[in-house]
Amino acid sequence: MKIEEKIAATFLNHFTELSLIGGLLSVNGTPCAYTVGEEAYPNADTLIIHIEKALYDIQGAYPAVFSMFLNDNPQFLSVNREDDMGDEGLRASKLSYQPKKLLEKYVCRSK
Repeated sequence: MKIEEKIAATFLNHFTELSLIGGLLSVNGTPCAYTVGEEAYPNADTLIIHIEKALYDIQGAYPAVFSMFLNDNPQFLSVNREDDMGDEGLRASKLSYQPKKLLEKYVCRSK
């Protein structure tokens, strides 16, 4: 199991105790995409998306699950979709929503 699969499994297995929220997109009863996130802080109007996963062979699944999830949660005025980790499809999707700003990511290491 890849590290990202382990992280996703941990999030899903502890969904309630981590106060996560999410959405699932199904086609003909078969799950094809999901998203998992949380409020930036209690009663925040900002949502942090931690995980977005979709089957690549289902055209439009990524934007559909994201759009439907936000439509079902209108209390969120801003969304932090986190790092795209070099995934060109996710990067293009993020940019298509015309973000207010993109932040540089840095790595700090302790000696």
